[in-house]
Amino acid sequence: MSAAASHLHKCSDATVSLKTTIHFSITDKVGALDDCLAAIKSMNISLTRIESRPSKTAEWDYDFFVDFSAVDAEQIRKVAKSLEPFAKHVHIVGTGGAAGVSADLPESTPWFPRKMVDLDSFADKVLEMGEELDSDHPGAKDPAYRARRAEITKTAKTYKT
Repeated sequence: MSAAASHLHKCSDATVSLKTTIHFSITDKVGALDDCLAAIKSMNISLTRIESRPSKTAEWDYDFFVDFSAVDAEQIRKVAKSLEPFAKHVHIVGTGGAAGVSADLPESTPWFPRKMVDLDSFADKVLEMGEELDSDHPGAKDPAYRARRAEITKTAKTYKT
């Protein structure tokens, strides 16, 4: 293997994408969200999703759920720590993508649907393969299995919340 190929192989092995969700709460004031986003930006983190909703507290707080891809548990901790000066509450909701990361993050919570529509999103991900199967799947060459899978997929996609 050439030196360049060896280096590329090591880099690709070292880079593990950990889809992470962090929840934080802020008081409604000018620049509060901007401060939080600037803290994340300063760590060169690109958000893949941001969701906001009014908090259920008596104060005029707002809850934010942000998703991003992290390289390791330490980076996730640093992002959470960077939000603490600006947020009333910071919680690592969940992390996925590599074995053992949840053990490294005891404050992490396993994924659980927060809204009914989350179940639809999860079902769509599970059914992405649809009735089509990869050639190495055990049922790929079994016509009866493929027919059952097609029927299950069709039925499941008709039920939405």
